[in-house]
Amino acid sequence: MDGDDDKTSVDINTDLIESHVKTMFKQCAKFKKNNRRYTLLLCRMIGEAYLTKKFFEDQNSLPSDEYISLGTIENPKFSFKKILSHEEKLTLQYIQKCTNTFLHYNPERQMLKISYIDKAIAMLREIWNIQEQEDKTTTPSESDIEMLYNKLNDCKTVKEKNLLIKKSNINWRQMLPYELSRFDWPAIGSTILSDKYLRSEMRKKHNSKKIKKLLKQLISLSPQEKIETIKSLTESMLLEYYRIIDSRRNEFNFQDRVFNGKLLFFPMKKTLVDKLKLDFSGQVINVLWDGTAAREKWAFLCKYPKASQHRKKEFRRRFQLNNNTDFRITLFVRDWNFIYFKE
Repeated sequence: MDGDDDKTSVDINTDLIESHVKTMFKQCAKFKKNNRRYTLLLCRMIGEAYLTKKFFEDQNSLPSDEYISLGTIENPKFSFKKILSHEEKLTLQYIQKCTNTFLHYNPERQMLKISYIDKAIAMLREIWNIQEQEDKTTTPSESDIEMLYNKLNDCKTVKEKNLLIKKSNINWRQMLPYELSRFDWPAIGSTILSDKYLRSEMRKKHNSKKIKKLLKQLISLSPQEKIETIKSLTESMLLEYYRIIDSRRNEFNFQDRVFNGKLLFFPMKKTLVDKLKLDFSGQVINVLWDGTAAREKWAFLCKYPKASQHRKKEFRRRFQLNNNTDFRITLFVRDWNFIYFKE
C-alpha cells in the first residue's frame, strides 16, 4: 500500500510540473516576438523544470536545501550524467549557453535573434514531447531539418535515432533532399559520366548502337547537367534501397545494410529514360552499373564485399531469389539517416 502511495505521489508531482510547463510554453508563444528576453527566461525555467522532473522520477523526492538549476547538470551530487540521455543533455546545455549569453549584463549588448528563441523552444518541445497543435500541418523549416540531421548524426544507436524521429514532425521526404545537399559529391571526372570513361566505352565493339547513342548523349551533357544527373541517379537508387530494406517495420540496423545490387539498376535506368527520353537495352547495366569499371565509378556510394556461400544463401532467402540466381552483394558506404523514418 505504501508503495502505491509513493507511486501516486510521483504521478501527482510530475503532472503538476508538466502542467506548469505547458503554461510556460503558451507564454513563450505569446511573448516571443515582443519580449524575447522574458521568453528566453521562460525557456530556462522550462529546462529547469525538466531537470526537476527527471530528478524527482529518479529519486522520488526533491533536494531539500537548494533549487535545481541548469548549472547543476555537471554537479555529481545530482547524478544527471547518469539520468539524462545524450539528447537531453545537449538540449539543456544549449539553453544554458543562450541564457548565460543573453540574460546577464554585458556592456557590449548582443542582439537576441528570434531564431535563437525558436531553436530553444523547438529543442525543449522535443525533450518534453509537447508539440504545438499547428506543428502537424506546418512544413518544417530548413533549420528544423538541419537540427534533426545533426542530432541523428550524433546518435550512437538505432534506438536513439528512432526515438528522435518519433518526436519530430519531419519525414523522410524532407530529410533525404537535405542529406543529399550535404553529401560530399565527387568530381565528375571520377564518375561514370566522365568523358574519358564514356569515350572508352564508346570504343568497345560489343556495345550496341542504342548503347552508343546513349553514351553520345551523356557525353554531350554540360558539366552542370552531368552533376545533376549523378545526383538524380543517386537519389533514385537510395529510394530503391529504402524500399528494399522496408523501413516501415522500423527495425533496420545499419550492420544489416546489404542488398542485391542489381536491383538498383532499374531505378537508374528509369531516371535516364526520363531525363534523356531514350529507350535502351539491358546491356547498359554493365556500362553504367555492374561492370568492373562501372562499379569503381560508384565507389563514393557503394562497395562490394566478398561473401561466403552461407551468407549468400541467407541473402537469397531474404530477397526470395532461387538458388540459380547470381547477384552481387552491395553495401552503401555510409549510414543514411532518412532510412530510419517510417513510411
